[in-house]
Amino acid sequence: MKHYSITKCFLIIICFISLVGLLNSCHGESGLYVGNDSAIQNTETGNSTGNGQTTGQGEQTAATDPSRLIQPEDLVYIGAFRVPNGGTAPATWAWGGRALTLYPSGDASGAADGFSGSLYGAGHDAYNYITDYIL
Repeated sequence: MKHYSITKCFLIIICFISLVGLLNSCHGESGLYVGNDSAIQNTETGNSTGNGQTTGQGEQTAATDPSRLIQPEDLVYIGAFRVPNGGTAPATWAWGGRALTLYPSGDASGAADGFSGSLYGAGHDAYNYITDYIL
């Protein structure tokens, strides 16, 4: 069994949580739409202009190709970790995570383990201290 570091698992769990949230917000679709909105169809009249506009009243939905949707079975859980505990507020993650992003070029001299980059995160909503988790 392959072992993953805590920071690598954190990235994966955050990505998993983000994808699950996106999947749940897809207005009745069974996955995340990753295409473009070039063909918006009016569900009330069935008319479409082909340029993202409709020709009548009603709800607009994007025409999607199911093969381009991320499905729940496409996600693989490989672990998780906790952010460091302790410290004095606001320099902690006690507030949760306000923002998190992947910097793919971070940790360029790190191990060749398939997890390059680093995560930058902000844990407090007012002070915006930044944490760098090396993957």
